[in-house]
Amino acid sequence: MNLIKFNSLIHISNSMHKITLTLLFFLSQLNTYSQIEKNNNNVNSEIIGAIWYYASGDVPFLPRSMHTSVVYNNKMWVIGGYYYNVDYHYMNDVWYSTDGVNWTQATASAAFPGRSGHTSVVYDNKMWVIGGHDSNNYRNDVWYSTDGMVWTQSTASAAFPARSGHTSVVYDNKMWVIGGHDSNDYRNDVWYSIDGVIWSEATTAFPRRDSHTSVVFNNKIWVIGGYDDGYRNDVWYSTDGVIWTEATASAAFPARDRHTSVVYDNKIWVIGGYGGGYRNDVWYSTDGVIWTEATASADFPARRGHTSVVFNDKMWVIGGYSGSGVYRNDVGYSTDGVVWIEATASAAFQSRSSHTSVIYDNKMWVIGGYGSGGDYLNDIWYSTDGVVWTQATASAAFKERDNHTSVVYNNKMWVIGGHNYYYGYLNNVWYSIIPTSVINDIWSLY
Repeated sequence: MNLIKFNSLIHISNSMHKITLTLLFFLSQLNTYSQIEKNNNNVNSEIIGAIWYYASGDVPFLPRSMHTSVVYNNKMWVIGGYYYNVDYHYMNDVWYSTDGVNWTQATASAAFPGRSGHTSVVYDNKMWVIGGHDSNNYRNDVWYSTDGMVWTQSTASAAFPARSGHTSVVYDNKMWVIGGHDSNDYRNDVWYSIDGVIWSEATTAFPRRDSHTSVVFNNKIWVIGGYDDGYRNDVWYSTDGVIWTEATASAAFPARDRHTSVVYDNKIWVIGGYGGGYRNDVWYSTDGVIWTEATASADFPARRGHTSVVFNDKMWVIGGYSGSGVYRNDVGYSTDGVVWIEATASAAFQSRSSHTSVIYDNKMWVIGGYGSGGDYLNDIWYSTDGVVWTQATASAAFKERDNHTSVVYNNKMWVIGGHNYYYGYLNNVWYSIIPTSVINDIWSLY
């Protein structure tokens, strides 16, 4: 055999080897989900979320939790946060990515001091950072950037007192800061700005609080419940943020914090929470004044730390924590808030709280969290009906975690950072895409 023929055979052999490895990898993925294929006869639409790409392993930015993530200018952004290693470390670096794989450090040290507990909003074609705290200080500075690199201080000391745990909303072409707490007390002031420089105190009408909910409904801003030196059940609203009207000083629902509030069926809803005890009552109002008890005791057990989503013209309650070490994996829904149907008393996924839930590809998703038995989780589950939950993966490639962020961006689901007691604070980024894209990516390697 001459040398040319021999080299040609080697080339063919190597090419066949690569193709064989590719086919074996792909077939292994299909084999993992063969039952899904059998039951649904549509693998491409059913195994989204099963395959997770290590978009950025240990990315350049430091591990962190309590960071903010926003989508701005066709990029994902990670801003600030903290991690603990012997001491608390508060950060002021800013990173962005257009694909989640390649992360660029917009700045290693933004002009603003490191912090967590801040709020970030997108307003007036800028990203904003408002307030927060570090180990020693609560803050009331306000910063903005159009590119993430250069951060301009709108004000070093806004008129509003320093705080964390506040809420920030964009409403009526203004940015708003509502309530929160500092090192000494809870707050009840409301401030707004059209430029981030001049902040006007709209009011201090309602009692101080944090852990309240704020929603925009019927062209008004609403503040519901919360906690100061006690649990609250008052409801306030404003059409301009200046004049706040007490819809009710004591709503019919018991005082609480860490409840969920959603807008559904042209009503505001309050679901569960904690107020000296765990709750499972559901209330609604069309005007914030008159609150009707849809149910005093929904079929789901009392809880906080649950997620509530609106999906397929229903309100859903997923998982949560009921105290005394009891975590939940039940799923319930309602079309009217009165009758709650137990989609499942015990979903296939492990009981948990501090998980994330997103709506993607016409499905509800549950990602990671902290489960019963002190387990950090990295399993991924989805459902189209809340009854049958399919395990996209029992153990995603990313490490178990809670307090991560999950966003839907560029037709992908993303998981960013978080915390695990055993691994510490995390800085990796993962995404999942439609299997057809996965197949194309695999073949592109060859």
